[in-house]
Amino acid sequence: MSKEFKTFEMELAGRTLRADIGRVAAQANGAVLLHYGDTVVLSTATASEKPRAGIDILLLCLGAILIR
Repeated sequence: MSKEFKTFEMELAGRTLRADIGRVAAQANGAVLLHYGDTVVLSTATASEKPRAGIDILLLCLGAILIR
């Protein structure tokens, strides 16, 4: 099974900014892996097909790992 993903690159302040879309986190509805210098950020989004009764807010979860 081949895994297809899209990559976009651009130069920003002397470094390459690369976005890999669909490379990881296949369980999410959308995911992008951003690379900028030595920094890598994974951003994902999920959604349900049907609205849930009693849910009227958007919860935001943020997790960070710092490796030195």
